[in-house]
Amino acid sequence: MEVTRCNFADVLPIVRKAIEECHFIAIDTEFTGLTASETLEYSLLDSVDRRYDKTRHSVQQFTLCEIGLTTFTGAPLSHDYKASAFNFYVFPRDFEMVDVRFGVQASSLAFLCEHHFDFNKFVYDGISYLDSEQEDFLRKQHANDKEEEKAKFETELDEAIGFTHIFKLLVEAQKPMVGHNMFMDLLFFYDKFYKPLPAKYSEFKHDIHQLFPFLIDTKHVVNEIRQKLKPTKKDQLLRSTVLEELHPAMTGENYKKVGLWPPQVKLEEGYERYEKDQFHEAGYDAYATGVVLLRACHLLARLSMDQLDSNPTSWAKVLLLVTDWMNRVNMIRCSIFSLNLAGPDAPSTRPMWLSFTKKDFFGAITVEEVQAALEKYGSLDVEKDGFKCIVATAGKESARNILEGFENDAVFCVREYQWSGVYMALAAGLTGATLVAAYYMHRTGRLDISWLPGVTSLDISWLPGVTSR
Repeated sequence: MEVTRCNFADVLPIVRKAIEECHFIAIDTEFTGLTASETLEYSLLDSVDRRYDKTRHSVQQFTLCEIGLTTFTGAPLSHDYKASAFNFYVFPRDFEMVDVRFGVQASSLAFLCEHHFDFNKFVYDGISYLDSEQEDFLRKQHANDKEEEKAKFETELDEAIGFTHIFKLLVEAQKPMVGHNMFMDLLFFYDKFYKPLPAKYSEFKHDIHQLFPFLIDTKHVVNEIRQKLKPTKKDQLLRSTVLEELHPAMTGENYKKVGLWPPQVKLEEGYERYEKDQFHEAGYDAYATGVVLLRACHLLARLSMDQLDSNPTSWAKVLLLVTDWMNRVNMIRCSIFSLNLAGPDAPSTRPMWLSFTKKDFFGAITVEEVQAALEKYGSLDVEKDGFKCIVATAGKESARNILEGFENDAVFCVREYQWSGVYMALAAGLTGATLVAAYYMHRTGRLDISWLPGVTSLDISWLPGVTSR
């Protein structure tokens, strides 16, 4: 169902009823940009805090233009689900002293055009929204109004709040909320409908878990199920985690060979426009995300069940299957593979970073020449760090191949990345002239810290041209 400012007031009660009665909700968003500058591009070298900070800066610069929301309701002891799919156009309208500024990214607009996004509906008919701070500010401005003026203001404010009414319904419902690769969706929801994103990742993490305590990211779920299904043939159905490829795999002919009673999802009357694929329209992507969750979990359930068991995979069974993956949000190209919004994040299992230096002591090193030298080694990221470059690879095999390939290289010295001598001097509390001397000795391979308590030698064989000291 398409929802604009023209029919929002009429549709709101329908959405409220659908949320109240459903078992779970799937969401998706489209926005006017992904990265606000080149310095905010994602990197394998990103820590969780650094990634959050990058994404926060980008989200604050752009705006949402389309939101998909689909509710799924399962029949008791059945494999049948009913789905109600909504596609909202949203636009941050100026209201009294609130006049939002936002940016656009050319590639993002081109992507929306490619998938037939209606920019006229976005600008002319988009539903307004306010965050809680904007709403509170406006109410304070009218705190001393007379009753008649206040009643008029409340009517206008209610329209300005717009889609934020839906956000509040989602928060109140505390139902499981499903998204596909939903990290950015969550930041947009927080920033546009709740309050400006906090500077600290830990504060965002705490708040978003209070708002939505049951989050399921299907990209993370599918990645985990793929690992469990290996090396069976069933994992071939999940060879891609891209939603546009994953949904057809979960609903195609090959899926029917998995077993009995695959979950069936039927769009409710009035929502039939999504019976045909419309990928990258937020409403359809939300619908497809919910279907993928049900079908992928059924795939996992059939692996562990007796194949003669004809019981369907109920919603209770789905929840049981995803318990360990609840509130785990997929991270693209980051130092860790997923966030844990309900507890401590897992340590990185990515390969050790590599340090590139020049064997020529006075030779300057650049990111570009390291990237060129590593062109054949697949996906990786390079950053300058003082007189060296740090390299992060996507896989451990790639890191091993680089170490082996550059073992006798004439130009570069490659080692596993570790603290340099100057950082060790800082850690020991050295300052002033002593620190300068320590830095010089580090660069020349003559750093002697045997005078420190409990230290007899320092292994600096990883430095260019140094074998032992």
